[in-house]
Amino acid sequence: MSEKEESESSESPKESQKESQKESQKESQQESQKESQKESQKESQQASQKESQQASQQVSQKESVENKDNKDNKDNKESKDNKESKDNKESKDNNDAIYVKAAEDLRKAMEGFGTDEEALILVVTSNKTKERLKIKKAYEEKYKKNLIDDLKSELSGKFEDAMVGLFKEPVEYDCECIYNAMKGAGTDENCLIEVIASRPNWLLEKIKKKYKELYKKELIEDIKSDTSGDFQKILLGILRCQRNESKEVNKENCAKIANELNNLKEKGWEVQDEQNIFYLYIMNNSPKELSAVAREYYKLSGKTIIEGIDNNFKGDAKELLKSILYSLVSPSEYFATRIKKAIEGFGTDNKTLIRILITRCEVDMNIIKKYYKQLYKKDMVDDIKSDISGDYQKLMIELIK
Repeated sequence: MSEKEESESSESPKESQKESQKESQKESQQESQKESQKESQKESQQASQKESQQASQQVSQKESVENKDNKDNKDNKESKDNKESKDNKESKDNNDAIYVKAAEDLRKAMEGFGTDEEALILVVTSNKTKERLKIKKAYEEKYKKNLIDDLKSELSGKFEDAMVGLFKEPVEYDCECIYNAMKGAGTDENCLIEVIASRPNWLLEKIKKKYKELYKKELIEDIKSDTSGDFQKILLGILRCQRNESKEVNKENCAKIANELNNLKEKGWEVQDEQNIFYLYIMNNSPKELSAVAREYYKLSGKTIIEGIDNNFKGDAKELLKSILYSLVSPSEYFATRIKKAIEGFGTDNKTLIRILITRCEVDMNIIKKYYKQLYKKDMVDDIKSDISGDYQKLMIELIK
């Protein structure tokens, strides 16, 4: 064997050993990398789990806080509702106590010998209609007696009429006025004119319903049996409640109506023909439309609608038609003139005076007084005071102060 071969032969095991070591190191490194990757994945998973747990805890804490807030809000709302309910109950109890006290004052004023009229006046004029009705209810519940009957048994005359009227519901009072106007011999046309002509549709509907409830008869049937002619026709037309109550005004249509009224004035306006332009005008138009047509008519004819009515109608029908216009277009002014008529001249129309003061004292009495002063240059309170007397006077003056 040559030296070269011997040399190669001796080097071969060394190389083999070296390669073996390299492979071993490589495998070791790979295993180490795998372990490291596993460790890294494990750590990553643990970190992820930890983050997930933290997030879950945060969400849970947030939900817990929100639930607490919601519970607090709910508790606060319930507490507030309970407080409001308690306050409302206390307020109602206080009001009930006030009504009971007023009822006791009424009873005290009427029991025993004589009547304390001033105490009655104080109770009545210190309370509005709704309150007086609650006082009436408290009185009847406490004493098991009818307040109206007790007042009638203790009082008399005009003072009685006014006191009793002030403890009636407004719709019931209107019905009673209408019924009494037609009861017995004769008819109080002025009462029918004032009440029916001046009430809006919604109130007339209530009056018709209440009238039937109180008297077991239809108001329209009673009107038919107690009136006649144009007067009846106009009243029945009003009670149909077909008047437009819109706030809008069609100026072109109003001008057209005024022109037709002007063209028809020579032939005459009438109400028996329901297609007559005057009938349609007076029955169907709103207060603003009535006024707009009247202005246009004046421009065309140089005369007022009132003058046209005077020329075409007579008696109660004429007064009723004028009252429709007056009371709907300028109600406060209308009632000022009605009060003046009730107290002027010899004697006093006490029924009219009582009726107007009761029905208007909580509506527009201050405006009525201003119109009275403007029209007659006198103070309405002073004029009424000088025309009536006694407890009746004290009550009426307190109502309109």
